Amino acid sequence: GCEGPLILKLCLKKSVVSMPSILIHPIFVTYTEAFKRVKVFLREESGGVRGGFTMRSKSDETFGSGFFFPSGKDSKVNRNVNLAPRKNSIYMLDSPYLASRRNSFMSVDFGQDGDSISSQHDMIRIITLHEWSGRRTIAIVVVLACIIGSLCVILFFPRIVEKEWHESIPIPSSVSDPERYRNVKRIIIENGISSAASINKKGTPQHEALLWIADVDGAKLGVDDKMIFQRYSLAVFFYSTYADIAVEDEHEWDKAAYTMNDSSRAMAKSGNNRIKPIAWRNSTNWMSSKGHCSWAGVGCHFLNSTTKTTHVYYDGNYRVTHLNLTRNNVRGTIPNEIIALEDLQLLNLGTNLMSGTIPENIGDLKHLVTIHLGANGLTGSLPTYLGKLEVLTHLYLHVNKLDGKIPNELNNSKELRVLSLFKNKLVGNIPNMRKLNHLTDLRLDANKLGGSIPTEIGLMTSLKDLRLSQNDLKGTIPSEIGNLKYLEKFHAYENELQGNLPPQLVSLENLKILYLDNNNFTGSIPPIWGGSGVRSGMQDLEQLYLQKNKLSGNIPTQFGALGEMLDLKLHKNHIGGAIPSEMGKMLKLKYVYLDNNKLTGKIPEEMGKLSSLEKLHINGNQITGKVSENMCSLSKSSGGNLVEFLMDCDVENNEAECNCCTSCV
Repeated sequence: GCEGPLILKLCLKKSVVSMPSILIHPIFVTYTEAFKRVKVFLREESGGVRGGFTMRSKSDETFGSGFFFPSGKDSKVNRNVNLAPRKNSIYMLDSPYLASRRNSFMSVDFGQDGDSISSQHDMIRIITLHEWSGRRTIAIVVVLACIIGSLCVILFFPRIVEKEWHESIPIPSSVSDPERYRNVKRIIIENGISSAASINKKGTPQHEALLWIADVDGAKLGVDDKMIFQRYSLAVFFYSTYADIAVEDEHEWDKAAYTMNDSSRAMAKSGNNRIKPIAWRNSTNWMSSKGHCSWAGVGCHFLNSTTKTTHVYYDGNYRVTHLNLTRNNVRGTIPNEIIALEDLQLLNLGTNLMSGTIPENIGDLKHLVTIHLGANGLTGSLPTYLGKLEVLTHLYLHVNKLDGKIPNELNNSKELRVLSLFKNKLVGNIPNMRKLNHLTDLRLDANKLGGSIPTEIGLMTSLKDLRLSQNDLKGTIPSEIGNLKYLEKFHAYENELQGNLPPQLVSLENLKILYLDNNNFTGSIPPIWGGSGVRSGMQDLEQLYLQKNKLSGNIPTQFGALGEMLDLKLHKNHIGGAIPSEMGKMLKLKYVYLDNNKLTGKIPEEMGKLSSLEKLHINGNQITGKVSENMCSLSKSSGGNLVEFLMDCDVENNEAECNCCTSCV
């Protein structure tokens, strides 16, 4: 029987241990749930805990229904012990309490009611906790062992298999030095320049480059020469981007790619030095035995840290710092092997026929200062890893097919001076670029950017050229843009901008070009733009485009102070009033478009002084009176420069009279 506290404890423990694992296993249940299941299990066990004692319910017991065990030697003793918890017990799941009870467990008097009942209840709790905790420890150890084992399999098994696989690949029969071939391939794979899969696959640029550098290249660099990686990288680039046959049709390029490797290999093997990619305009010395520093577009420039002088290597095999093949009809993709050019400072493949995506590992070329991949056919999203290039100053990715959002990670390239992303398929909002304090040129035009112009743009105080046109921008122009005191060009045309024109633009004293046309601006043109008694205004402004908005009011008389103005376009608005005579002071004006407004009165005679005027459109207004002789003297027929003079000049309909207009609309 289960008599006495020690025997009772052993009986309870034996019963709990014998429970099915799934009932109290820590993977499946919490400790609280496990304790509940133990109580249910003990209640349902016939004959008590494995026959050691009996259990029955006693609903009228002070302590509630629960487990009742005989307290004497005889199984029919008349006193029963209630193992259910006291009602509203503060000891239900109190771990410190259980610990204290565990320490004095064997000293409890089981012959008394109250404490003895609570102690027996605690006994079940403690046994359950021990068993549940033990199984949890075992489970944790097993799980950790499985995780470690899985990681080992993931990390090492593929390498072992890959190594065995690529070593089992037969060496091409044409290779004259199998040992060199094997060693060159091994170091390329071990240094992570190329994968075993790509270098072993016949016809890939990696495989062709391996054959060339291991068996054909007259330079025969040793496998312990670090420059072999640079030379191999350039060879992969060559085989990735050239064709040695003429390709007239773009659709024939893929077909040509199947044959170009075999033909170039044959030419190289035969010693023919005429391996020239017809698509390339200049391929001088490429794939020859000469040092790769002499190959067209490859530069090796180094600054001596001691003498502070730059050494330029025009021959030999040195670390490549410049790869400049711009406008060279280069086509194909940029291979990942470019990572081997670890000292690269300039990568210029702009204005070519490149396709594919920008390699992810380009972000590891930590010395890159300039990346120019503009005017190609690159696809994919704008790489976030470009933000790893901490010394990058110029990034040109314009005129491609890049999509997605502008990544916030570009903020990490704090040395950026030029960021050119125009004419892609970028979407989303303009990100906060407040960290790019050195940025002078930001070109985001001709994309699909939405949202509003961020106010933080006012913190980019080095900006000289800001182009946001041809997007889906909404809202107003933030007044903070007036902080850009060095700004010379501001393009925001063909958006959905609205509200009033910000008078704060008067602070942009260096502004030369302002294009805000084709939006939804309302209100009048701020007179202060032309200056005031205390401010000089935008004195350097040469081009002002405000056409195709919803502007009203008059043409500010202060515009007469804008003496550098060449091109003024205010047409297709709701501007009224008379043309100010002060416009006669804008002596450099060449193009004036005021048509399709609500202008009234005569053309001021002072405009006859605009000897540089070439085009004047005033049609679609309510101009009256006769055009002065001074004005007509500006026409081309009178020896002037005015070739287009358009206005409404039907005298019978009370319109102006013009004897020198090129077209009376």
